[in-house]
Amino acid sequence: MSELRRLLDKDNHKYIAEVKKRWDDFVAKVQFYGVSKKAMKPPMTLDGVEFSIALFKALPTLFPSPAAPPKKLGHASEALIHVLQ
Repeated sequence: MSELRRLLDKDNHKYIAEVKKRWDDFVAKVQFYGVSKKAMKPPMTLDGVEFSIALFKALPTLFPSPAAPPKKLGHASEALIHVLQ
């Protein structure tokens, strides 16, 4: 717990900047892959929040799992949880 507190401390700017950079890199790669697979539309008119929601909803299509996806995805978090399972 102390290590986690150290990492997430608001004064630890180096770690926070690294996590933000890794997230931006990940999102750019998933966006390119999603658009190339036609599972996502190019995010020209979406703001950051709308794009993140669209990205999470596209995850089951981009990274299919052997389990059946939920019939109706109400929230973007449901798609993320399905992919993680």
